[in-house]
Amino acid sequence: MSPYLTRLPEFLPGPLGGHPIFSYGVMLGIAFMLGWGLTVFLAEKEGYDKDLSGNTLFVAIVGALIGARLFFFFSATDQPLTLSNFLKFSEGGMVAYGGYIGGLVSAWAYMKWKGANFMAFVDIATPTLALGLGIVRVGCFLYGCDYGL
Repeated sequence: MSPYLTRLPEFLPGPLGGHPIFSYGVMLGIAFMLGWGLTVFLAEKEGYDKDLSGNTLFVAIVGALIGARLFFFFSATDQPLTLSNFLKFSEGGMVAYGGYIGGLVSAWAYMKWKGANFMAFVDIATPTLALGLGIVRVGCFLYGCDYGL
């Protein structure tokens, strides 16, 4: 278990100097990048427009981050939901299932707005969601938040 992979060098300017690199954040980033690439690849194979797929995934990722953060405040009763608290990502507080709900709702709304077949796109993206969940759970294990510590 290692919540921090490393720290940035102290000589970097401003708030970057000495800032830790969190294992959960790295695994979340890997899951997003791998999921994005694989979903766009699979969508292209099924005849979806590359731009529509990429834009849908961008909207879904933004929605997922917002949903994950909101669910943290719904589940953590000691933290008040204010804009300043919401923007403090470096202090932790993301709930994976809130991210899935936020990403799903935002992708659905975007594809409905574009007039695309959402259910067919979900069929394409489901394997990458499962892969992403596994990768993020490794990040949770590394950080020490999902197995009782």
